[in-house]
Amino acid sequence: MSIITVTLNPAIDKTIYCDSFELGATNRIQHVTEDIAGKGINVSKNLREHHLESTLVAVFAGHNGDRSYRFLIGENYDVVKIDAIGETRINQKIVDKSGTTTELNEKGPSITQDTIDDLYTWIKNNVKTDDIVILSGSLPQGAPTDIYGEIIRICHTLSAKTILDASGECLVDAIKAKPFCVKPNDDEIQTLLELDRKPTKEEMLVYGKQLIQEGIEKVVISLGKEGAYFIDKERILKGKGLELKSLSSVGAGDAMVSALAYSFYHHETYDQIVKRAIATSGAAVETEGTKPGKQSRVLELMELVKIEKGA
Repeated sequence: MSIITVTLNPAIDKTIYCDSFELGATNRIQHVTEDIAGKGINVSKNLREHHLESTLVAVFAGHNGDRSYRFLIGENYDVVKIDAIGETRINQKIVDKSGTTTELNEKGPSITQDTIDDLYTWIKNNVKTDDIVILSGSLPQGAPTDIYGEIIRICHTLSAKTILDASGECLVDAIKAKPFCVKPNDDEIQTLLELDRKPTKEEMLVYGKQLIQEGIEKVVISLGKEGAYFIDKERILKGKGLELKSLSSVGAGDAMVSALAYSFYHHETYDQIVKRAIATSGAAVETEGTKPGKQSRVLELMELVKIEKGA
């Protein structure tokens, strides 16, 4: 069994730390960190911290893409490079001392049908039965909104599991393909339900159960610092969020996805799935930039996670 992360729109994440951030004013920078990132790449970094290696399939473009690819190869990641036109994006995150994060994300490169065909071909030729394929993050320009859905359908034919963490139209289309697990947050459920306001707890749970009835096996609804709901055919559990000092919330969702993949890979119990997901996300919040939390810290936090049963 292998774990494969797919990152269609990777980035160089530059995180800027300042005492305070005020629009229209001169803001003094305290220090800056830089990470080769993108949601799938962040997932792979978190998995490595827990001694579980993965294959990174990523679309890279231009000088920034070459730089990112060389860095990951230098760190001994197993990287599959899919070429695109333009430049891999640089994203800037501004974090003030209160932990508030402001993001400025570039659009990224354009991909052609040749790029898409190369991606599909690699998946068809390399994904095996019981592999876990993680599809997460935004799409580059030129990508069809059903690209994740098509990958999920290909993985179904190969008897591989898929974990989906996306937003916008690509999430709407991919849900229809029935991934093994999906991890929406409240904003994404608002989009899926076509609401003009935040969904209520009841609406989120009803929708989560509906997805299970339609053929998705695991639904995890992220609630940010409040924790997450975990839904399958047999139960609804809530993992309560932990009271932690936040250095950066960027990458916390990716950390949670990595925890889910780890748990599915090791066939952990449902309580372990909940505790690991909440703790791994919490440990990531305590680090700067998109760096994963240490395994030792995750194990500490798992002991603190409280689980509520039922809706």
